[in-house]
Amino acid sequence: MADGLFSEDTYKPLLSDRKARSVGDTVTVIIFENSTASASTGADTKSESGVDITSGLDVNLPRIPRVNRDPKGKAHLNANLDAGNHFDGKGSLNRAGKMVARVSATITEVLSNGSLRLRGQQNIELNSEVQKIKISGLIRPDDIAPDNTVLSTRIAEQDLKYVGEGLLSTQVKPGLFTRIVQWLF
Repeated sequence: MADGLFSEDTYKPLLSDRKARSVGDTVTVIIFENSTASASTGADTKSESGVDITSGLDVNLPRIPRVNRDPKGKAHLNANLDAGNHFDGKGSLNRAGKMVARVSATITEVLSNGSLRLRGQQNIELNSEVQKIKISGLIRPDDIAPDNTVLSTRIAEQDLKYVGEGLLSTQVKPGLFTRIVQWLF
């Protein structure tokens, strides 16, 4: 019997959109990531202690020259001990990052629930600098727009890396001696 022209595995309706559905299909990821982080901490501790001893004697002590005596002949013994400690520490950290790009990714797996696993990489070389954008994660077919794009904010388990390699990237890193000193201290 001859094979027919129709195959259920590869059939796509004539008027359907061209969205990624199967392993090997590509989808364009629109990366628009904007992140900010801020943290601050402060500590203020104070500790005080004191001891005060006072004693008055009704005894006339004329032969003890180092004891303070009042005019009525009473001897007084006074002792004070004070101690204190104060610490005030503060710190803050602010970070911001923004990334806007388009990367084509390939569907690598269709999960049993219909979700699609994707992975993509883009390498751009300009003036001996290589910029690499890598992305992977899970998307729902419903999140793919009719023009076969998906927003990066719709990717679950997203792993997004932006790495630069070349002379500029090497020059902005601290030198070996600086890194050793920072590691030690």
